[in-house]
This record gives sequence, C-alpha cells and structure tokens, in this order.
Amino acid sequence: MTKVDKPNFDKAGNPLGREFSDAMAALRGFAQSSLQSAVVFSAGLNPGLYSYCAQFPDFLPDAYGQLKKRIILKVSDYRSALIQGRFLAKKGLWVDEFRVESGLNCGGHAFATPGHLLGPILAEFAEKRTELAETLRSSCETAWEQLGLPALRQEYQLKLSAPRRRRHS
Repeated sequence: MTKVDKPNFDKAGNPLGREFSDAMAALRGFAQSSLQSAVVFSAGLNPGLYSYCAQFPDFLPDAYGQLKKRIILKVSDYRSALIQGRFLAKKGLWVDEFRVESGLNCGGHAFATPGHLLGPILAEFAEKRTELAETLRSSCETAWEQLGLPALRQEYQLKLSAPRRRRHS
C-alpha cells in the first residue's frame, strides 16, 4: 500500500489532491468502514500515508481506551521497525504487530536484508522487544495526552511474526 501513493488526475489531466491517490483513497475507505480489523503497511516508510492515519479516529484510542482499527507493519529488520514505529507513535498510532519479512519481496526468503540471515534479525527483535515496546508506548502516551485521548486499556503487546519455512515437495 505504501508504494501505490502516486498522484491521480481528473479527465482533463489536472492533478487531483494528494488524498485522491490510490493509497490514501484505500486507507480512507478502510478507516471509514465499520470493520474492526487491521491494515497492513508494507514496502517502506510513507510519511504522508502514515500521517493520514492519524486523521481517522478509529486508529486512535476511543473513550474506553480501545482501538477499532489496528496497524500492522511489514519490516525487514529491527531498525526499520524502530524508525517506522516511532514515526507512527509520535502521531498517537500504536503498531499492533511487526511482520519481519524479506526485503526482496516480503515473501519469506532466508535473507531478509542483503546478506543478513533472518535468524539474527529475529534474535535482535527478541533481545530488544521490551525496549521497542517501551519506546513506542511512551511516544504514544505523550501523543494521546496532547490529543486529550485515554491510554490503551489493553496491555501494550507487541506482536512479532515471521514467515514459516516452506518445505518443497
């Protein structure tokens, strides 16, 4: 979704506003739906799209400290998770899950980043999981306080997932 954020044009060839890009329109449709679900962002940081999320109340805690819409980020390594997670957290957007996947195609290759095995990348997540959760929680709570929103009632669980090894027959 982060890579389909190109400008669109009207029938006369005039550029439409940024909110009419494919990514923003898709996000808006999801955000305004009655679904209680998650959006998955992959293929890198998109500040405009990520900032747009904060305009929709369902991505922020409601009066009861609950989230109607959750955010899942596909990342290739811990550094990527920290950078993107912080960006979202500063806007009051909690990342519910980090999916550690291949930088090549997000499809579960053994090399998540050039020359880095998935095992050591996952080990770094395991080693720094609490630090990541605390950093993001602190940033989110600061943003929620500034927005006059309650903190989440649920535990600040950071879900981490990675593709399972595929067996070839």
